[in-house]
Amino acid sequence: MAKTMLALMIVVVSLVGVVATAYSFYRPPPSNVQLCGPRSTFSQVYDVNNPIGNPPKYYQAVRANFTNINQNFVFGSPLGTVTFLVVDLTDPSLPHLENGQCINSTDTTSPATIKIQVQFSDGKNEVLTMNFRGGQPIQQVFSSHSQPTAGILWYPNDAHIILVVSKS
Repeated sequence: MAKTMLALMIVVVSLVGVVATAYSFYRPPPSNVQLCGPRSTFSQVYDVNNPIGNPPKYYQAVRANFTNINQNFVFGSPLGTVTFLVVDLTDPSLPHLENGQCINSTDTTSPATIKIQVQFSDGKNEVLTMNFRGGQPIQQVFSSHSQPTAGILWYPNDAHIILVVSKS
């Protein structure tokens, strides 16, 4: 009987340890975090018909409209999973908190900056940084990772950035 109770206690303590470890990897945001403005939006994944970059490659793409940091898009490509995670975003055109209230922005002419951490299924990470909007010309930033290559693009007057992952 004592051995059974001891074994049961060990199992319970082990389960508590597993739950605590899992929680340390996933911590939900505090309940008092207030998001201001719309959530990120993404198009369906589509094939890019013309090669992009140097050397030119064919890509799959998704149009993304990130609105905050810690937002991500997971891309399941033929060459492995690629995760795009926003680590920094400065966009004057987005709604923002001011004195505790959500204020819509009227600034559509100032440049925006985004930093996206790209994680590949082989465990390698890269940070891609791009300035866009505000009179910027076409912007294209690609990873040095080659199988697959990932990138972010922006075209003038577009409200979205484009996330791309090479198909070969």
